[in-house]
Amino acid sequence: ALSGDPLRWRGGSSAALAAQGLSTHYQAHAAGRTQVMYLDWTQPEGVEQLCSQLAQADVFVCNLRAHVLPAMGLDDETLAAHYPQLVSCFISGYSALHDAAPCADWPAYDNTVQAASGLMRLSGAAPAGARVGAPVLDYATGMAALSGVLAALLERQRSGRGQVVRVNMLAVAHQLMSAQRTDMALTNQEPAFKGNRANSGEPLSRIFETAEGYLALAVNEAHQFDKLCHALARPQWVSDVRFTTRAARQAHAAALVELVQELLHTDRALHWEQHLNSHGVAAAAVRSLRESIQHPGAEVSPRLFRMQRGSVPASLLHAPHSPPSHLASFS
Repeated sequence: ALSGDPLRWRGGSSAALAAQGLSTHYQAHAAGRTQVMYLDWTQPEGVEQLCSQLAQADVFVCNLRAHVLPAMGLDDETLAAHYPQLVSCFISGYSALHDAAPCADWPAYDNTVQAASGLMRLSGAAPAGARVGAPVLDYATGMAALSGVLAALLERQRSGRGQVVRVNMLAVAHQLMSAQRTDMALTNQEPAFKGNRANSGEPLSRIFETAEGYLALAVNEAHQFDKLCHALARPQWVSDVRFTTRAARQAHAAALVELVQELLHTDRALHWEQHLNSHGVAAAAVRSLRESIQHPGAEVSPRLFRMQRGSVPASLLHAPHSPPSHLASFS
């Protein structure tokens, strides 16, 4: 029977690696683990093994469904009583604060919460929208959990007491759509499909076709429109009554987009990227992932951020490496 992290056995484009329990997705997300342990929580010895680890741990992160820990005899009260300095972080798909709600114990994955949250309907086109290509809610929820855990550790350092952190994917999705939620609350209007248009509503913040490839353009402010006009050698557009104000540009969006599109068709996306950015206009060629890795602003080994202590830089996210191939269990 397959055992250990399920991601070992699925994900990625290599069936051979997945068959070995080393799928490429597992290797990406398990980078840095020195040991992978598994236990059977349905057996008393499995619960004992977990408890022995909790007694030594600073942080306990659990993303199992809500019923699992109580079934093990490890509800909130028990954890607090036996491990008073432990920081516990519980990650769920939906809010577990209202136990009567049936969704508190629902299983959840990135794509199902993208659908439930409304994020999917903001992406792509009608009627169903489209899933954001990367599992953004999985990642954003992990970052939210990390923020909560760090804050809890600071509080424990001050008070000496353990803390409980609760994060759910639906809430994280709604946080990512704070602007849309606020707009809907104030106007009572459902956010419309935008496709590749930006939230600013400016007609020139969108994707344009070029002689070779596509270009994302972001022209959201009046001074940025001025810079674009001069970069495209069309200074007369600045005083054109159709384009002198935001309202005018929106009212004549079709004409403005057509004029810019005609010019951008004369050269490649990579040319326009360099040319427009050098004139202070935010623009980017639409790249594949492989092409993006060659971007002059990309790091060979990606890092979330760096810290500087004295003269020694500390990188807090190292390049992935293959985790151990063996599944270890407690003896």
